[in-house]
Amino acid sequence: MESKDKRKAIRVPLLSEACRFEAEVNGKIIEETAEITDITAFGVFIKTIGNVKPRNYVNISFRLPGDLGVIKVPGKIMWKRWAVSKKMRDLPLGIGVQFVDV
Repeated sequence: MESKDKRKAIRVPLLSEACRFEAEVNGKIIEETAEITDITAFGVFIKTIGNVKPRNYVNISFRLPGDLGVIKVPGKIMWKRWAVSKKMRDLPLGIGVQFVDV
């Protein structure tokens, strides 16, 4: 049975340089360099095993292909893929981040 994609916008694979993100977790600021694997008008998937959780707010800095400079956007972690299951064994671990106030 095929599941329906519930996204509001088209997801575009992104081969980017590393992105930087920072989040406040338990009163501490965590900074990490990771990889964005896809992007939509509403958010990104960041490939990471970092110690961040859904509902944490993050600041993301990244570059898109071309000469657009560094893009900095705030976001909210909406979900986290933290374990591999048989159903999703080919998918990377990471977080789904929704852009906020963009």
